[in-house]
Amino acid sequence: MMKEQYLYLKYLKVNNMAELTLTSWMDPIFAYFATESGIPLADYSAMAGGEAIGSSIEVISDLTLQPLATKIIGALIGAASVGYGVWGKPSMRLRKELVALGHHMLTRILDPTPSDIIDLRKNINDLLRGLRLGNMSIVTSALLRSPAELGQMIKALGGPVQNAPPLTPPVIPRIPAIPG
Repeated sequence: MMKEQYLYLKYLKVNNMAELTLTSWMDPIFAYFATESGIPLADYSAMAGGEAIGSSIEVISDLTLQPLATKIIGALIGAASVGYGVWGKPSMRLRKELVALGHHMLTRILDPTPSDIIDLRKNINDLLRGLRLGNMSIVTSALLRSPAELGQMIKALGGPVQNAPPLTPPVIPRIPAIPG
């Protein structure tokens, strides 16, 4: 153990401060596998827990966002996690958790399915068209899934879906061009 880590752990123990982690609550789940693999529990939880948190974020974003927005969110979360894990110098366990989470999110950007590529192209075209026309409804639909799409996904996963009336997007007045 490096001297700085030893002093930090001693400081935490003396001052009764808990170490900030994302995955310590998962330790009981991973304890058996860590013991069987011979990997220290904190390291195993950091690796597997970082992946699990990344997968959870990915599922939520896939359900609620269009593929373009999912890739953007994944890039932002991945870059922020890896960046803080590398340059922010948090505790060693948090550093390992953040790097695992960040790498999970960043590698998923590079792994689109064939249907994702088609959807991405459509989302980019819709986003650019909406920005060009100044129509925020088109921009929003290029980034977020519609309530109907969300309902279909929840129903496909076996969840209950109520028949709600379709929502109509608000009409946003366009600003006329000023001549001259």
